[in-house]
Amino acid sequence: MPQVGFGIVGCGMIANFHAEAVKHMRNAKIVACFDTFPASAERFAAANPGVTPYAKYEDMLKDPAVQIVTICT
Repeated sequence: MPQVGFGIVGCGMIANFHAEAVKHMRNAKIVACFDTFPASAERFAAANPGVTPYAKYEDMLKDPAVQIVTICT
């Protein structure tokens, strides 16, 4: 089964809970994140290796690695 890539919108405290849940899902991985505060997306990505931070929501949605988006706002 191919791996499913998750994008996270909103990189505050709740995003960490979602990231932990995705880690326990078979064939799933967080691959991207977005926050209206770019520094928050950068921090989240730094704490989660392999995650690409985005400053524009539209750019994250264009990432072919993102199949599912979880909203954490």
